[in-house]
Amino acid sequence: MTCGSEIGDAGYYIKKFCADKSFEYMGVTPVVMPENYLAMFDVPDSGEALAIIKSGEQTVEDAVGRILAGEPFAQVRRNPADYAFSHIVNPAFFTLFVHDRSFHVSESCIGCGECVRGYVLKNVTLKDGKTTLPCSMYRTAARHLQL
Repeated sequence: MTCGSEIGDAGYYIKKFCADKSFEYMGVTPVVMPENYLAMFDVPDSGEALAIIKSGEQTVEDAVGRILAGEPFAQVRRNPADYAFSHIVNPAFFTLFVHDRSFHVSESCIGCGECVRGYVLKNVTLKDGKTTLPCSMYRTAARHLQL
């Protein structure tokens, strides 16, 4: 899946992973999903996000059909730009711009709500003056919070 229109050189990494795990590499196919780089870009509103997801449904159905039939995916083009994005741009982007701005909750929490306003995923709430997380989000958020 990708949040842009390109998957860069993802096939290279997936092929390498398959080789490392002794899996048969059957290819890769891009599925465009809504933007999720919250640190850098605005996310689409719910209507726009649903339209992006809807447009990818046929790609997913085609992928499922190929997987069930044991067919490889069509060859995805691989050019110098794809190499540059995956091997140069992405590592630099993550090093320079994607940072975990975590916060910590302790017994000294006074229920001020700063954590609710500051947590980028917007899934932290206050209940009875204490920070709470939805159960389904606990594992994702646990690395950001010390509970």
